[in-house]
Amino acid sequence: MGTKFNVSAYPEDETSDVVLVEGAVSLYQAREKYDPQDVVLLEPGFKGSLNKRSNEISKGEVITSLYTSWMNGELVFP
Repeated sequence: MGTKFNVSAYPEDETSDVVLVEGAVSLYQAREKYDPQDVVLLEPGFKGSLNKRSNEISKGEVITSLYTSWMNGELVFP
């Protein structure tokens, strides 16, 4: 409840990304059994990315408006 996020998962892209605005999201490999000790937990202001070639999940801090402004009909350029 109260979680706001944006997902970008296009087949032609090298990564699938989740940008978290509010709440919490945990990321893990679907082919592995879920283990709460072995997840990547996103906090607001972070982006999680799955590299489709290496199947590695990475996490980094971002400016969320760069990824979510389209929902308000806006484009933001850094």
